[in-house]
Amino acid sequence: MMNSKKTGIIITGAESTGSVFASKAIFKSFGFDGWNGYGFYKPNHQFKFLHRSQPYGKNNYSNYQELSSFFQNFECKYILCTRDITCSNLSKQRRFNRTDSDLKHNHNTCKQIIFEIISSGEPYFIWNYETMIYLGKIYFDLLYDFLEIKNSDRYYPCILNKNIQSFNNDFDSK
Repeated sequence: MMNSKKTGIIITGAESTGSVFASKAIFKSFGFDGWNGYGFYKPNHQFKFLHRSQPYGKNNYSNYQELSSFFQNFECKYILCTRDITCSNLSKQRRFNRTDSDLKHNHNTCKQIIFEIISSGEPYFIWNYETMIYLGKIYFDLLYDFLEIKNSDRYYPCILNKNIQSFNNDFDSK
């Protein structure tokens, strides 16, 4: 684990990509409890966490410049959350009542933000929901290796395939 420096972990990606799920697992693996996985959390002076869905709230976005500005004097690592666009969109429509126009705008804006972060030179890990389902523990190990979390501290949550639920709900409504 990164002990000697101030560490910032920024988890971001489109809505409904499993980013809250990833945030909670990461947080717990760093040895902390009590965060719901949303927004900011600073458990001590050494660590700061931010989960930011794109968009967050009704239709707010945080680009790379804004995200990095929250972490002055912190060494940051970015977790960029992705998911199959069909599953993500079905979930957004069901959970947030997003229109087709919203979905297109959300997709394009989030994609641009992810491109900014990748182009920034900051360390990043692309977290993909379907890869998590497919690889399970080994994928979490790749994430935890990136974050320099010791093997003995790693948390492995129960993984449920929510994609099946997305498709079943969509087919049941037709």
